[in-house]
Amino acid sequence: MWSTRSRMRINEHEDRVYLANEFGRPFVKVLAIPLKRRAIASESSGEAPATLFFEHALPDDKIDRFLSFISERLQPLSIALDRILLEYHLKWTSVQWEGTFDGIKDPIAIVDIDFMVVRANRHFALKPSSERAYEFSCHKVFANSELICRGCPVALALETGEPQRAQVRRGTRVYDVLSYPIRLNDDHVSTNVINHYVDITSSRELHGRMIQSEKMAAVGLLAGNIAHELNNPLTGIRSLAQVLMAEVPTAGTLREDIVEVEKAAERSQKIIENLLGFSKGESDQKQVLISLNEIVRRTLPMLKTAMREHRSEILLSDAEPTVKVEPHLMQQVVFNLVN
Repeated sequence: MWSTRSRMRINEHEDRVYLANEFGRPFVKVLAIPLKRRAIASESSGEAPATLFFEHALPDDKIDRFLSFISERLQPLSIALDRILLEYHLKWTSVQWEGTFDGIKDPIAIVDIDFMVVRANRHFALKPSSERAYEFSCHKVFANSELICRGCPVALALETGEPQRAQVRRGTRVYDVLSYPIRLNDDHVSTNVINHYVDITSSRELHGRMIQSEKMAAVGLLAGNIAHELNNPLTGIRSLAQVLMAEVPTAGTLREDIVEVEKAAERSQKIIENLLGFSKGESDQKQVLISLNEIVRRTLPMLKTAMREHRSEILLSDAEPTVKVEPHLMQQVVFNLVN
């Protein structure tokens, strides 16, 4: 039997005020008996010890008899209360865990040594549904594949016991996977891995565009140097060819040869001019009305190397469709489509 008398409170003012505020009516006589709870339940819930309140009209000489009656039932009540509160705490902890886990927008999963999903958030599944990802392999749920994802770092993380990092694909998306080994038992061997998937598709595309821009800048610099080196000789060749054309007879193969030389020099200068405009891509270049056929004609000489090993047929529109664009940007579009 518990020493209830030493722990109970009889008709204390604070208890009566507390109950009156809770129930909205006055209380005259109140017995307050704290319940003895297990430390684990009290600590896990983070709450103060529970108290039983009895409103009564007992005379003072009857209180001991009542306490004797109730003390035999306090321990079962405490055990039942501990169980209820512990179950509530576990349920609330699970809800908090699920909410926190699902609140992370990146896919996250805990997998075992057989690549089976132990736990995962809702962003992990390729096709989110009401069913959880448990009891399926991570590669099946994440990438809808029966095979382990190429480059998967899980096995290496389990083997070394150290975090690993790799890149895997899911459809057209690329993910940076960080695998953190954990131990869920008393052994010193990793039993599970936490996988954190970060979508890096956009950053990879941005990186690719930056590299392409750097390449174009390098081509522009190279083309500028080449233009300065070649323009002067080409101008001299054209000028000399024009002088010779004025001195030779209008008929004859010699004049035809000189005309071809002048045309070839002019064509070379245009190629250099197009290459400069395409590679520099000046931001201050204004939009102009230009034929799409002309854009194609300007770009094709720069694609001869790429098209050399392929059979190609160039069909230009007879209607000469025109668009208002920045020519060098449209040239880049054609260049990328073909290349």
